[in-house]
Amino acid sequence: MAFKRCVDYIPLAIDMVLVRGFGKDLISLLLQELGVSGADADRKCAAYLAEPFELVAKREELRDSLTRLVAAKDAIEEWAANGV
Repeated sequence: MAFKRCVDYIPLAIDMVLVRGFGKDLISLLLQELGVSGADADRKCAAYLAEPFELVAKREELRDSLTRLVAAKDAIEEWAANGV
């Protein structure tokens, strides 16, 4: 019976020591290498999350185009309902 318990705990011990230990080390390393734990962490995080200007401009262009297309569709539907 004691052998069974020992065998059951070996995978748990491996998980605790190796896998979770690796995760803690990985998080520390990522924070250090990305530089998001220092004095200017806010600026660096904002820079990582900022979208490229081209993407922002394209999104605005697509929104404007969508607005015009919806307005045109509404005008056509109104014309069709009243004119035909």
